[in-house]
Amino acid sequence: MTGRPNVFRYDRGFLTMADDERKVLLVDDSKMFQSMFRSVLAESGCSLFLANGGAEALEIVGGRYIDFICSSQYLRDMEGIELCRRVRQLTGFVSKPFVLLTSVETHDSLTLALPAGVTEIFHKRDVAQLLAFIKRFPSRNARIEGRVLYVEDSPSQREFLKAVLQKHGLIVDAYSSADEAWPHFMAEPYDAVITDIVLDGMMSGIGFVNRIRRQLGSKGDTPVLAVTGFDDKTRRIELFNLGVTEYIVKPVVEEELFVRVGSLIANRRLVAGIELDRRRQELEAEVRARTAQLDVALHAAEAANRAKGAFLANMSHEIRTPMNGILGMVHLLLRAGATPRQTEMLDKIAASGHHLLGVLNDILDLAKIDAGKLRLDPRDFALSEMLAAVGAVVGDSIAAKGLVLHVDCAGVPQTLHGDATRLGQALVNYLGNALKFTERGSIALRGSLIGEDSEGYLLRFEVADTGIGMTDEQCSRLFQIFEQADSATTRKYGGTGLGLAITRRIARLMGGEAGASSTPGEGSTFWLTARLGKARDGGTGNGAARGEPAEAVVGRDFRGARILLAEDEPINQEVTLLLLEGAGLAPDLAADGGEAVRMAERNGYALILMDVQMPGMDGLAATRAIRDLPGYRDTPILAMTADAFDDNRRACLAAGMNDFVAKPVEPELLFGKLLEWLAGGTFRAQ
Repeated sequence: MTGRPNVFRYDRGFLTMADDERKVLLVDDSKMFQSMFRSVLAESGCSLFLANGGAEALEIVGGRYIDFICSSQYLRDMEGIELCRRVRQLTGFVSKPFVLLTSVETHDSLTLALPAGVTEIFHKRDVAQLLAFIKRFPSRNARIEGRVLYVEDSPSQREFLKAVLQKHGLIVDAYSSADEAWPHFMAEPYDAVITDIVLDGMMSGIGFVNRIRRQLGSKGDTPVLAVTGFDDKTRRIELFNLGVTEYIVKPVVEEELFVRVGSLIANRRLVAGIELDRRRQELEAEVRARTAQLDVALHAAEAANRAKGAFLANMSHEIRTPMNGILGMVHLLLRAGATPRQTEMLDKIAASGHHLLGVLNDILDLAKIDAGKLRLDPRDFALSEMLAAVGAVVGDSIAAKGLVLHVDCAGVPQTLHGDATRLGQALVNYLGNALKFTERGSIALRGSLIGEDSEGYLLRFEVADTGIGMTDEQCSRLFQIFEQADSATTRKYGGTGLGLAITRRIARLMGGEAGASSTPGEGSTFWLTARLGKARDGGTGNGAARGEPAEAVVGRDFRGARILLAEDEPINQEVTLLLLEGAGLAPDLAADGGEAVRMAERNGYALILMDVQMPGMDGLAATRAIRDLPGYRDTPILAMTADAFDDNRRACLAAGMNDFVAKPVEPELLFGKLLEWLAGGTFRAQ
């Protein structure tokens, strides 16, 4: 029904209305409030009756056609509470909903209204809420959806009221004592609690209500209907002060019980809906504010990460570039010949340089891991070659301390697919750690096959030593960034505390894990697991990798090959040129990118070594320009870079470069790269 509600005024014994409409009686002498109430009720589908006073209202309800009564607290001929008492005395109106409308709530009105039979109290300004309440209030034949906890020690009364409530659709959990009911109240969600006040057991009905009200949140706000055999003023006030929401007097009338329980549940859901909407609006506002804050924080974090990345890349370049000169010159001096004393000093310079480079690499690796930029480079590799490379790094140091290194990886497949460089790095970290803490005895590197499927293998590698060992408490601090067994360890044995943390992250990148076990005074075992694939090409590397040094193969097979070196730093120019000339190659030098492009226009080169950071035209721009020259589409261009970050590598590949040679240049690696790319070209030794 839409539009204006049907408005009826009492005309002594004559009422006309449709039987399917809800009939609402408003008792109030304010024309303004009547008009407002009418407008609010217009879309409700209800029929509205108006009475200006209590006597007129009593005459209307005598016709028994009223379903819902709303009365002002103060009427011209009696108070609304008194009208409610009189209505309740009429046959058929014991269970009719009666709402008291007030402009000012007082303690007296609250304590007197409900005992008089008032269903609920609404402030006059809350007419919209009242309408929602009327619409939700169950009719006599309606079913109530909800769950009720009922406590009654009288078996006959408990079964009777349980049956009444279930008849109207409620789920009822009935118990004979508050002690029995309490754990169920805490464990289950209930829409209302009905409890007798006088109960057998340790906990009385009053104690039960008190305990409910001490709970926080919705549990503590659960409506409570008290069932009592006493109905005097003092008792009623006591019940409400204790936190009882509503009460009903024995013997319980079925209609009254149904209406009171239905009213409690409907009002709870109405309040919950309003509160939920308010909280939703608050949460939406909080989300908007928090999102704005997160956007600001995200932009700040991204800017900080960019600044951090730029700083680390610049630091890498600034340290690696002079380190390239230092280590390169040491290598050339050693190859040129030196006295035993000079050789010893040069070896120490090289060892110190490599140590410094190792610390730098650890810091950069950690930065990559934290930024999520550490990537694996899986390729086919031979296990024996990877182990030989690991042994080359630590073998001399182990022998210098008089230790013995045992390697047993017989159970591991000899050809694998994975990142051999990172796996070797992890094993070198373990071996270096064992070397540091072992003064006598031996170090063992063992490998074993844990599992195999169609895709590959799950492998376990471990390094065991006969060193000083550790306690369980010391072991628990391992694999954390900057952590070592204790502070004395750092002072006595050195180290940054980064190696083990990086090893664990490498293992996890490979689908495995890392850990350690140790016994003080007996030694330690550090292990890692990794998932590696099966070799895809059936072979690994080129002929040089099987024994003959790459430099020798380059000098034999590619002698006279013309190489263009683009490098701006004078010492690096000298070192690289001497290395290339010493291998029988024919290098030309370009001091910047622009000169490199011009030289490529005039000459043909079998391979180009391109520094990335150069004044004027950098290596990236020079590479793009060279790729546009005739005959240079497939010429290998290798980046010589001191920037070890993946972003730089991606930029190099995007510009048209084929591969990378990291600074400081390791001669063996440089010639390995030259051999790899020259072997794929058309040049033949003259």
